[in-house]
Amino acid sequence: YEDECRKWVDPQTGLEWMYVETDDGVMIQNSRTRGCAVSPMPKGVVVIPEYINGKPVVCIGDNVILHCNVECVRIPKTVTRFSGCASYSLWNDNLERIEVEEGHGCFQSKEGLLYDSAGKTLLCVPHNVTEVRIAEGVTNIAASAFDHCYRLESVTVPASVEVLGDNVFFMSD
Repeated sequence: YEDECRKWVDPQTGLEWMYVETDDGVMIQNSRTRGCAVSPMPKGVVVIPEYINGKPVVCIGDNVILHCNVECVRIPKTVTRFSGCASYSLWNDNLERIEVEEGHGCFQSKEGLLYDSAGKTLLCVPHNVTEVRIAEGVTNIAASAFDHCYRLESVTVPASVEVLGDNVFFMSD
């Protein structure tokens, strides 16, 4: 995708986003030369745009906020997938919260963690958390959900969890 990346400036925020067009919309895509899909690199809260040039942002590529000083990322209703696993797409050592737009058909957020819309699968834990309490009723923890959670000290897992994906705690202390 590197060669296909285009730039779009959000008229409301002034942020420039890297993206590629897909069959069903747009994927926010990191550029190897920038280390982040958005510039100037935002701080605090970053809101993934819903639309770029009239096309819905349907996918978040890998490492889109990697070198940004972002504590929270907000995902709009238009995003239906990640290019790989969610923890690679949202990899950022400063990330403390993931928020999802209300009424999202594919995802939800509980206490800053990313779940599927049914609340049955934990998809991603922000990398800068120290304590995690997985929601009651969760039955699956997705592959790499805790990937690179270096500061993690405590995880509470409900008895409802039946399936652990591959490398759930990869590169986590």
